[in-house]
Amino acid sequence: MGDNAVYADCTHREIQIPSVWNDTDITATLNQGSLPDGTAYIFVVDSDGVASAGAEVTLGGDVETGGGVIRAGVETPIKQVIENTIR
Repeated sequence: MGDNAVYADCTHREIQIPSVWNDTDITATLNQGSLPDGTAYIFVVDSDGVASAGAEVTLGGDVETGGGVIRAGVETPIKQVIENTIR
């Protein structure tokens, strides 16, 4: 997760450790670290070091509102967030 929509342009990244990673799912309990509440971007980096397009999310706020709002410490379907953003 980073502070810019382009992975290479991020000046601040917080690495997410997946609890599930297979052909259909990537899930992680999100670590906001020192990223401030507000806009951030989730990426998936493959074994070759190639990053996906950034999926815009909003950190903090009310997780009940949906719409990409996520809360640190909550198990989150990363692959689904990215796929829903890119569509």
